[in-house]
Amino acid sequence: MDVKEFEYRLYMVRRQLILLALLLAFVGIVYLLSPGKMQSKMPALIPQQHTIADQIRTGKMDRPIFASSTEEKLKASHGFQHLVSYTDAGFEPVELVAKVGETVRFTNNSSNDTWIAADGTGAQIYPRTKSVCGSSDLDSCDPFAPQDFWEFTFSATGDWQVVNNLDKSKGMTVHVQ
Repeated sequence: MDVKEFEYRLYMVRRQLILLALLLAFVGIVYLLSPGKMQSKMPALIPQQHTIADQIRTGKMDRPIFASSTEEKLKASHGFQHLVSYTDAGFEPVELVAKVGETVRFTNNSSNDTWIAADGTGAQIYPRTKSVCGSSDLDSCDPFAPQDFWEFTFSATGDWQVVNNLDKSKGMTVHVQ
């Protein structure tokens, strides 16, 4: 075997080794990026999210301690069909459709006290049938603190405007059918 033939064979062996190394690297990358492998690595890459409710339900977190007034309201509650959240931005949702006899729970998720009441500036105000505070039955009568709530059962059809008496620029409409 002469020198040229030896160099040619050496060149071919080197070429085959480089191709083999590239092929192994490609197969390794495909294996690591395959869907089955990625799914098994996902929990390590992205921690699983648990809500506070999940943590309370599973006993990993204690139930928050409510004010005694909130505890009393929870015990007296007969449930509700609609949930309205009052935040620093206002009511969420700003419109709601309910039926006569359905209860709406207004929760105070803002950083300040909230006083839910019928808006008396419009043409129609929710009627007053009971001897309670204000000019309408739709009135929490007092402010309630953040994380507290007030429930109201609608007994009259109409489009009722609701405001926070402590910030009347933020309102909502409840359409009762």
